[in-house]
Amino acid sequence: MEKKNMYVTIFGATGFIGSHVAEQFRLQGYEVTTPVRKNSDTSLLQSLNCQICEVDFNSDASIKAAIVENSIVYNCIAALNTDVAEDTIRSVEVDLTRRIIRLAKAKGASGYIQLSSIISYGHNLPIYAINEDYPQNPEFILDKLSLERETAVKTICQEVKLPFIILQPVSTIGTRARGNSFSTLIDMYKEGEFPLVSGGKAGVSLIDTRDVGRCMIWLGENMQTLAEQTFLLKGFDTTWLEFKQTLDRANAKENKAKNIPFWLLNMLGFIGEKRPGNPLMSRRVAGLLGKNKLYQDTRIRESGFVPIYTLEDAVAQVL
Repeated sequence: MEKKNMYVTIFGATGFIGSHVAEQFRLQGYEVTTPVRKNSDTSLLQSLNCQICEVDFNSDASIKAAIVENSIVYNCIAALNTDVAEDTIRSVEVDLTRRIIRLAKAKGASGYIQLSSIISYGHNLPIYAINEDYPQNPEFILDKLSLERETAVKTICQEVKLPFIILQPVSTIGTRARGNSFSTLIDMYKEGEFPLVSGGKAGVSLIDTRDVGRCMIWLGENMQTLAEQTFLLKGFDTTWLEFKQTLDRANAKENKAKNIPFWLLNMLGFIGEKRPGNPLMSRRVAGLLGKNKLYQDTRIRESGFVPIYTLEDAVAQVL
């Protein structure tokens, strides 16, 4: 699709990854429309000269009015508060997704791209890198809802005959992260120490958030040939020890490594899940830091997209 003919509507553009998607589109000169909730912080979107539409997400008419006709609709919305009932999270992750798809079709959207997550594969993964054919076996509520949302995207888009793509980026590194496990790790490092589980030997696939935005553009430009597919996306593989060493080199200082046994971190994660509020430590985080979480994105690379940012690039950005 020619760039000049491609219009985009981005839901969730005030969030961490969504803001990077909007930013990359604007850097490439695209016109971007961003439906947002009332009282959202839109300062970044304003600086990017996005078209900002205040939306009442309880109103189908309000959502439909914000979608640009013939645009590709990107859904980067995620539930921020997970310390609520499962049905409340489902209303954002799944039910709102269903509504957006139907309204996008009714408004004449040309395609739909869903930002998803690797958590739908579960956390008891093998030591080798998995791809999109690996069975999805989620354990925790958010993981199950992620899979439920992917299923809803496929079902509804096929029902209304709207071309779709699902993107599953691995754990992301970038600016503007707040309240997630990576921002907590970086904050700890800036305060002088970094946790290493069992010596930091576990392997992990990561990606610079700017590459997620670049990939979203590429997917939209190639919607017709890539439709009805799910793509994993990673930037590079590393270990947590190598990650910490890269931070040290970028910081020109070797900060303290705090070694923690996996069993202890997993127990602390279990306890953290029982406390009110969004836990910074959970068994999911313990698994991320202490077990191999490696993914293979051959499908998207062979289709033509290649990330450009390295571990060093990503670390320099967040520091």
